[in-house]
Amino acid sequence: MTFLTPLLYILKHVGILVFLTVSSCGFGLFAAKLLKINSDQENASGIEKVFFLFCLGLGIWSYTIFFLGTLHLIYKSALAFLFVLSLLPYFTHLKQPRQFVLKTSKSSLWCLFLLLSIITIPVFVRSLFCASGWDDTMYHLPIARAFLEAHYLVPTPFLRYVVFNNFTNLLFVPLFAIGGDTAAQQLSVASFIFCGVGIYACLRRFNSENAGLIGLLTWSSSALFWDLGSTALVDMNLALMGLAGVFAGLKAFEASDSPQRNRYATLAGIYFGFTIASKLLGALLVVSFMATVNLANLATNRLQIARNKTDFLICVKMMLTIGLIIAPWLIRSSLVTGNPIWPFGEKIFGLGHLWSAFDYNSQADSLAATKGVARNAFNFFILPWLMSFSNNQFDKLTFTPFLAFGIYLGIPLLFVKGFRSTKIVFGTVFCFLLLWFVSTQQVRYLMVAAPVICVLAGAVLDRYLHAFAPSPKLRFLLVTISSIAVLIFGFEHIAYADMRANWARLPFDQTRRFEYLNSRLPMFTTMNTLSVLPKGKIYGLEIENLQFYSNGLMIGDWFGPARYEDFRLKKTTGETLYRHLRGLDVKYLVVNLNNTIHFELPTDSTFKQHFRNIYCDGKGAIYELQN
Repeated sequence: MTFLTPLLYILKHVGILVFLTVSSCGFGLFAAKLLKINSDQENASGIEKVFFLFCLGLGIWSYTIFFLGTLHLIYKSALAFLFVLSLLPYFTHLKQPRQFVLKTSKSSLWCLFLLLSIITIPVFVRSLFCASGWDDTMYHLPIARAFLEAHYLVPTPFLRYVVFNNFTNLLFVPLFAIGGDTAAQQLSVASFIFCGVGIYACLRRFNSENAGLIGLLTWSSSALFWDLGSTALVDMNLALMGLAGVFAGLKAFEASDSPQRNRYATLAGIYFGFTIASKLLGALLVVSFMATVNLANLATNRLQIARNKTDFLICVKMMLTIGLIIAPWLIRSSLVTGNPIWPFGEKIFGLGHLWSAFDYNSQADSLAATKGVARNAFNFFILPWLMSFSNNQFDKLTFTPFLAFGIYLGIPLLFVKGFRSTKIVFGTVFCFLLLWFVSTQQVRYLMVAAPVICVLAGAVLDRYLHAFAPSPKLRFLLVTISSIAVLIFGFEHIAYADMRANWARLPFDQTRRFEYLNSRLPMFTTMNTLSVLPKGKIYGLEIENLQFYSNGLMIGDWFGPARYEDFRLKKTTGETLYRHLRGLDVKYLVVNLNNTIHFELPTDSTFKQHFRNIYCDGKGAIYELQN
């Protein structure tokens, strides 16, 4: 029995991954037929098609749930019906099995499968542990649960972001309905896997199979990627859609005939739209890609007016498609906040009623906080080296050592004739790094471009491999040896060591779940105590990361109508604090005792009169408000 329980727990989550993949590819088949993508079967491999189908299918899932939300129909039964619908396209394609022929060598295919399996196992195991990060439990998972419980796209004014673009959060909804937080984390696992598939497929299309394997090896080189691939954050799905957009965009610009060019321009616009619908930050990648293509044309094809006009029209078509894709989110944001790009653009659209000037200023200060290195030309030049081999300047996270190789070794290729796709990828990465460098140097915000950086590294290193190892067998041998070396000396010591350390704590039942969360979240026991008390709204003081475990009852954050700043201003006496919290309909005040240095509670008689201490364990305290 002790062995069977964890085994069933693991198999359940494997089944969720299969459900997500099968249903998304099913919806993708339906969308591909509408866009007539299957008509270029003679050129596309099955790996490439499955990648595009999966990304398309995720978009259909998200926007169908959005549509259900506008009709107040987000019910488990409706989600189950959607899953059944996603299977129908398979029956119409049973007579066309050749469209999934994997046009690649068996040796490369086995290497792809082996590498993906090895790098996915620790990511998958980490996803089996309960959500205990920060942003995932603070608003990503609470938003998904709020939509499911309210059955519509309910605004969430007491969460950090009321109407952020929720493309990925909507994908959490059906998974959360199946198995809670650990099921929702399987979206990031699937996105991590398909990022690897997309990197390989993109490099195989424009370079070689060896380049694809190098790019996949690059994808396995950063602990940041493994971490984000196992959490209920939007970053991994954001990276997946950004990669799909760049891949489809490259195919559009490289297409030889107009129909094919138009199809992939539309497809790239759809994926870029999904990217921005996941996070407004995705717009930086879109701008970088578009700017690179047009600037490259002006620099190299000044006399080729027809080619420049064609590429410009492709960009226009992409932009129009992007506009259609993100329009629902901009409209929703405008209706709720009066600002289509909330929480930005307040100087244009006004403050609105959700955030104060203090909130907007605090957000701006947070984004502009001193991180990384000073913003000057020299530091930008050495940025790839710092990002690859220094872990002191950027949140103590090393991005990937292949970033330096891709940038520095890619510079000479800019002066060599040909390699157009590699040059576009280089320009996209360069522009994105520049925008990131001058704005907010937070490593996690690089994730939208992370797979594209891996594509660049794979393409550049493959070019040098061709130059120094002319024999195909020798190149394949070198790639194989490099893969084994990275997996043994780097990946094994970090990823698998971490997996072994956590395996014994796998939370496959409620008791082990409580023990795990209590060890990860110091205030979890305090929050769990509230579950046995009469229900009432909770004001949590500096425990915003426990929103998910408050069952939707907690308010209190650095931003919004329950901001901590108002608490600070009102805590001069127990009476003023009591009136402030009563105005928010609060029944319980929960205090993180480790952080009372920021918010010391009043000590006067009115505080003792209105706040009854009903729990204290040295880490947290609970006060019940008294009339």
